[in-house]
Amino acid sequence: MKPVLEIAQSDDVELSCSGILCIQSFLVTLQAKCVPIVPGTLAVLAKRMSPNVEELDELLNKRERKSVHEACLLTIDSMLYSVPQFFSGNNFETIFQSMLEDRVYSLPTTTQVLEGFAQKCDPRFFLPAVSSAMGSYFREARGTTAESAVVQMERLLNCLNYFIEVADKPNIRKHRLDVALMIFRSAELRRRIRLKTETSTESFEAFVSRTEILAITCFVSLAMKLREVDFRDVFDKLLQWSEGSGRTLKDEVGKELSSTQKYLDRSIVLQKCLCELLEKVQVLFAPFVTALLDRTLELLVGLPEDQLVKLNTDSQSSRKRKRKPVDKSSHLATQLKTASDSSLRMLGLYFTFTEETVSDRVFDKTLEALVEVLELPRVNGEVVKNTIASFAARAFKNAKEESEGSRRLSTVNRLVILKVRTNNSSLRLLVTECILAIAQRLGEAYLPCLPEAMSFLADLIDDEDLEVEAKAKELGQLLEELSGEPILAQLKE
Repeated sequence: MKPVLEIAQSDDVELSCSGILCIQSFLVTLQAKCVPIVPGTLAVLAKRMSPNVEELDELLNKRERKSVHEACLLTIDSMLYSVPQFFSGNNFETIFQSMLEDRVYSLPTTTQVLEGFAQKCDPRFFLPAVSSAMGSYFREARGTTAESAVVQMERLLNCLNYFIEVADKPNIRKHRLDVALMIFRSAELRRRIRLKTETSTESFEAFVSRTEILAITCFVSLAMKLREVDFRDVFDKLLQWSEGSGRTLKDEVGKELSSTQKYLDRSIVLQKCLCELLEKVQVLFAPFVTALLDRTLELLVGLPEDQLVKLNTDSQSSRKRKRKPVDKSSHLATQLKTASDSSLRMLGLYFTFTEETVSDRVFDKTLEALVEVLELPRVNGEVVKNTIASFAARAFKNAKEESEGSRRLSTVNRLVILKVRTNNSSLRLLVTECILAIAQRLGEAYLPCLPEAMSFLADLIDDEDLEVEAKAKELGQLLEELSGEPILAQLKE
């Protein structure tokens, strides 16, 4: 076998390719007896998987021979079934990273081999290879190949997710913190790319969100395989990572704009992770959300306009730059909108699934934030109304006494209705939709609020905005069904 290895190590690429295919045949036939040549084979594979461009083009233009990459993949696949324990070290990391590049990933057997790495390699060697590849993609994101970095990060996260799915629970628990930190780190790619992008557009956000979505998928897969005691360690790490240098958004004000953006990005990922877990297992993860309520409410409201202006001004004047400074105001506006939407979604899920009693402090702070956010143009109206309805229902049902529940419901109803006193027809429509959603969620339990609702409807059933008028009449019809009274007719009189 040694002469064959020497042929595989030849500087002649075609001769080397023939040697690699011979080794592959040995591995299939002799399996573990090939152990003496495995280290040398790994070195050859690492070299051939990342040849210089001229050498690769010259070889691939010769149709009479298989490509060197196909030969390498066949050999790697055979090694995975014969001697998987030998995949480790720098050569393995080079091979693994090369397989994620376009010229190799497009080959039909590459995905199968990558899944073989995830399934058969020792996690002590596989996970460092993933971490090393991730570091290289961050370096690319700073250069001119940001798109390539995103595409390869997607491939890497797919591979990591496959590892999470196929690894047994003892291995997952043992390496849970390493896996979690890699998942969190992958979500940083958005911020690295943003540093060199001058404008924030829907296409940009969709482009960089692809890795974030996959990172969240990996996190959910990891959490679903852990016991609660194991997940608590992971949650603590996620919390530490998301907080960075400050525990609240206000802590970041006064620092550079990039620090605020970093805090927002990480907070958004944290919220999205918990939202996915809440949707899948509901009550089990609600206690973890409880610990984040104050922070969620702060992110929901965001920053006052004067602070936004100050952040952007300070960012542009803090230091002289050799190149034209990037205008980050559009990025920040997009981040704040995303933070508000994810906060609303998490609050809606939390108040839908939690079994905890809503304390007076939580009730007051949440209601204050939800009422304030009604006037923010950046928020999603559909999500706002559903969240307010979920909050009102939970505050009513989880009260210690029935009288307390009725008082809370009346407070929510009154403060939301007060927002209708505006010339903004969009806000009037949103307020009407919120009251309608509350009444639909609570049914007959809403009837004690009927006097305030009728006063509210009296101003809106003849609203100058036809859409507001139609929604007010829809609310009136619902109240008629609940009460059995001809409410709309009474209002017209």
